[in-house]
Amino acid sequence: MITHRDGTPFADFPGSLSINIAGTVAFRADLDGGGVGLFVGDAGGVTRVIGTGDTFNGSTVTSVVAGPDALNDLGQLSFYYALSNGTTGIAVVSVPEPAAGVLMIGAGLFLLLSRRRATAR
Repeated sequence: MITHRDGTPFADFPGSLSINIAGTVAFRADLDGGGVGLFVGDAGGVTRVIGTGDTFNGSTVTSVVAGPDALNDLGQLSFYYALSNGTTGIAVVSVPEPAAGVLMIGAGLFLLLSRRRATAR
């Protein structure tokens, strides 16, 4: 069993893996406790970037997806997100080395696209 740094076990890795020249890997994982998250990792460990249930851009994350080219050689991770308030978008975050610990999502965030979907009533 593979576990996250906080001990949470990953249930499955249903999506693409992305790797950069430094050997850092980004991936989406289902968690045994429910929900999904995006993670970055290397030989030093794995760090959660964002996942369902997190607060992001003033609302709760309901979905996150990253493709096979989501992580570039500058350590920037791009991903699609959907929020409970109907907002969807693409975000880019700068991720430090996973072994460094704390991710600075707020500092590295650059929104490329954000729009509010009409909600069916």
